[in-house]
Amino acid sequence: MPRYASTIVLVASLSLLTACNKETQAQEETPPESVPSVTTLSVAMTPGYTINREFVGTVQAGQSANLGFELGGKVNALMVDVGDTVNAGDPLIVLDTLLLDTESQQLSAQLEQLDAQLDLIKNNLQRQRQLKKKGFSADSEIDSLTSQRDALLANIRQLDASLASSALRKDKSTIYAPYSGKISHRFVSNGDVVSMGAPTLTLLADSQKEAQIGIPVKALADINQMTD
Repeated sequence: MPRYASTIVLVASLSLLTACNKETQAQEETPPESVPSVTTLSVAMTPGYTINREFVGTVQAGQSANLGFELGGKVNALMVDVGDTVNAGDPLIVLDTLLLDTESQQLSAQLEQLDAQLDLIKNNLQRQRQLKKKGFSADSEIDSLTSQRDALLANIRQLDASLASSALRKDKSTIYAPYSGKISHRFVSNGDVVSMGAPTLTLLADSQKEAQIGIPVKALADINQMTD
């Protein structure tokens, strides 16, 4: 009977020793807890901050001209079309100037005729004055020639003014680019008869472009402060 009791006590002692060894091993295998590191910043108070905002808008030419003729007439030549880039002073459209050329030729012929008559009267007047010195000419003849000379001079001045007017109308029969830019619209074609002031081309300037942007009313005060 005592033999069995010793065996039970020995088995119990071995079991307790094994349990203690397992608990100790579990404690050794558990890793230590990691401590997180924290970075701190000092907060400084500021009166304001910047926010980026986007607004939708369009970029337009600083100048946009609808070009027209100061005189009416028939379109004889188109030098440009939509999309073409032109420089200031370039010819763009030309009207038919056949009537003006004919008028200028008639005025020039009349002017030559008056010049010939004036030369004749000047020669006669010079002869009459020479004869008067010798006592062979009357004052009435000299006065008549002087009056004819003055009338011819007035007619010549009138013809000169008419020729200058014809030349000016011929010059205005061509539209020149008032500034450098690009043709955006064309309203006429070759052979069209245009009236005075009717638009023929639209010219957009290349320089001094303007941006049109829609901005909420509540944001205007902030924008004005930034621009001041």
